[in-house]
Amino acid sequence: MNKTLIWAHRGVPVSEPENTLEGFRLAIELGADGIELDVHETADGKLAVIHDGSIERVSNGTGEVAKMTLDELRAFDFGKQYPGKHAHVAIPTLEEVYDLMAPSALTVNVEIKNGTPAIYQKLYRCMIDHGMTGRIIYSSFNHRMLEEMKKVDADAYIAPLYGGGIPKPWLYGAYFHCTALHMLYTDLYTYPGYLEGSRETGILLNPWTVDSEEDINRMLDMHVNAIITNNPALAIKLRDARN
Repeated sequence: MNKTLIWAHRGVPVSEPENTLEGFRLAIELGADGIELDVHETADGKLAVIHDGSIERVSNGTGEVAKMTLDELRAFDFGKQYPGKHAHVAIPTLEEVYDLMAPSALTVNVEIKNGTPAIYQKLYRCMIDHGMTGRIIYSSFNHRMLEEMKKVDADAYIAPLYGGGIPKPWLYGAYFHCTALHMLYTDLYTYPGYLEGSRETGILLNPWTVDSEEDINRMLDMHVNAIITNNPALAIKLRDARN
């Protein structure tokens, strides 16, 4: 049986500002198997890597990503979570993240947050232009966005995000022609049949966001495909101790 993969959620937010090149660089250094990030389209059509639709929580500025240009966003410091650790943390573009990831073997999970109908072609071109074909996962809580991504790239690896509320989600996943399900990790032991159902349908399980030693070990015991975690160093340590 293949070992469980460890994917760094928004980089390494227990040590570095989330969704930044600093955090993604650390994920590579720690030996993570992949990273997870979030993408919004800016007012001038750029693919900005940030979780929230507004910038207040993670930067020293205010405003909505969709109403600001990339240059306007670059003026702010996105190192708010760790004040003083870095002189200035710029919001990264997806292109910059792919440039960083390309020499590595890491998978990149792109959570599509918000954008115009043009975002799907932009995501596809970005993957092609940076030589990342076969290494990208597209996820979203808006499953219609994943349908649109499939229209642009029929071979896209898509994974619906959700937490509870879907009866027999492995059947939904098979009907939806997705590669994996990205569920809140507690669903795996709250609702019966996940492991058996997913194996029968060939759907991979990539639970989020698994941070404590107890919860990481529980997911490892279940032999899920990948663990999405804010603490990849701990998850890697626990995983590798078993191998």
